[in-house]
Amino acid sequence: MDLIHLPPYSPKYNPIEQVWRTIKAKISRKFITSIEQLKFIFENEFKQVINNESYWKNWLWKFL
Repeated sequence: MDLIHLPPYSPKYNPIEQVWRTIKAKISRKFITSIEQLKFIFENEFKQVINNESYWKNWLWKFL
């Protein structure tokens, strides 16, 4: 495995930033009434994003 040094503050090249952007977009459209509900929704959305194979394939082809 080779380390790739990213320029300072380069969210478009950092895969976790893409994940956060996707999750925030999905959560922002929901009406959340409690911290517990937010945690539950976040966990579900996170699992969906990281299990979405096409998401990672697109990222790999785009940046590598």
